[in-house]
Amino acid sequence: MKVKRDAVGGMLEVRKGGGCLGAIGAWFAFVGAAAGCMLILGWRAGDFSTEILLGGGILVGAFVLCGLGLATYRERFRFDAASGSLTQMRQVLFVSYWRLRRACRDFRAVELSWCSRASAKTGESLLIQVVRLLPDKGAATAEPLELGAGEPGERMRALAQEIATFCSLPLHELPKDAHWKRDT
Repeated sequence: MKVKRDAVGGMLEVRKGGGCLGAIGAWFAFVGAAAGCMLILGWRAGDFSTEILLGGGILVGAFVLCGLGLATYRERFRFDAASGSLTQMRQVLFVSYWRLRRACRDFRAVELSWCSRASAKTGESLLIQVVRLLPDKGAATAEPLELGAGEPGERMRALAQEIATFCSLPLHELPKDAHWKRDT
């Protein structure tokens, strides 16, 4: 998760995506491309028929596209001070496919809370910190908007503080014992 601030334009952007999932996606795309090359070389050498090439090509193509999708998925939250808005965008292959714009006044506070989730390796419960925007009572959506999650520490607190300062919203820090459980 990266934060980019444009002091001249009055913009703050929080970027999510990439990381380990991007590396796994790049690996999928690379393996799929290598399998595609071997498939074409085998067909040209006459080792198998055109039907096998087409069937294998569809499978390899799906492998490559899924890998590229995982490698390039990004989610961005752009706060604009001039218009007082928040634009949420999702991108795959560097092309925006979903965009939602909301007014910053639709949110009442920035929340830094604790969340427990099960470890993928051991299955034991881990505590992480989550930065969320809490919706106002009259807002169209009643669900909090999660801007970022990560290991507890100064990084998550700094993110919450920067968003709260930029949007002129109060920062609510919940104690560790008031954590909630995340399903995914």
